[in-house]
Amino acid sequence: ISEALNQTGYVYLKLGDLNKALDKFNEAIKITKDQNDKWGLAGVYNNLGIMLQNAGRFEKAMEYYNNALNIYEELGDQVMELILLGNIGTLNFDLKDYAKAEEYHLKGLKISRELNEKNQEATNLLNLANNQVFLGKFDEAMSNYITGLQIAQSLNSPDLIWKTTAGMAETWERKGNYEKAVELNDTVLKIIEGMRNTLQSDEQKSSFMASERYVFEDVINLLSMLHEKDGTKGYDKLAFRY
Repeated sequence: ISEALNQTGYVYLKLGDLNKALDKFNEAIKITKDQNDKWGLAGVYNNLGIMLQNAGRFEKAMEYYNNALNIYEELGDQVMELILLGNIGTLNFDLKDYAKAEEYHLKGLKISRELNEKNQEATNLLNLANNQVFLGKFDEAMSNYITGLQIAQSLNSPDLIWKTTAGMAETWERKGNYEKAVELNDTVLKIIEGMRNTLQSDEQKSSFMASERYVFEDVINLLSMLHEKDGTKGYDKLAFRY
């Protein structure tokens, strides 16, 4: 029951409904503590860390991540340790400590390859490349995005595919190739729209799109820049359509 509550909370988190997510996580914590279920408790702590990170409460998120990591280290669960290393890396990224984030994701990438954890390998490649873009290591970033995208496609993971493609788009934007960035972002938006169409209710659709709206903002900003360079190609109308 606690695991079902934890996973339901995670689904609400992915849909952008943080209040419902928190309710489910709190119910799950009570059961795991009553049953002295350390694995279950660490899993909820990890998801709470993700939720708090999404809400911008970075210090509290770090606390939950470290609590979860300590439990998994005590239990000797390398796969979950790997996931926590990745999450702490992304939290350092949000704190703009890109060098420290890169360190965590390199460590996570090494372990994921040792354990042959393909999903985590693709995730670490994505996060590592995101760090490298902000460190100005564009060639290394693009190489890691391409490798990660190939793995994500082999896993048929639309979530990883769109996030990796969006990273590639940002790299091209920073290199000044706005046309390529727009093209890739358009691919991203088609994938996100396909994911949105699998949701049942209008409420779920809107909360999901609200959490991914930055992709739309990016492509609109890019089209505005292209329109300023050349006002004859209809970039303004395309921006309005987005």
